[in-house]
Amino acid sequence: MKDPLSHPTLVIGPCGPVCYLVTRVLAERGSPLVIANDVKEDCELVRVLERLDYDNVEIVTGGHPDDVFRRTEVMIPPPSLPEDS
Repeated sequence: MKDPLSHPTLVIGPCGPVCYLVTRVLAERGSPLVIANDVKEDCELVRVLERLDYDNVEIVTGGHPDDVFRRTEVMIPPPSLPEDS
């Protein structure tokens, strides 16, 4: 398994509390790039991430565009994601 602190990482679901915290931990520990991606257009936790203004976090909302998967090497899904998704 690749180390998310050493590789570009996609975190799915930052509108949920677990993935929001994962995004912050990766950002604060120096991951080169964290893409926080959620299908929701807007949520409070994403607004908090925007206010924190991390240099290494990119926020993408409103869907899951193909390019976010191509630009990352590690994906962290939410724990609530069904196994057959």
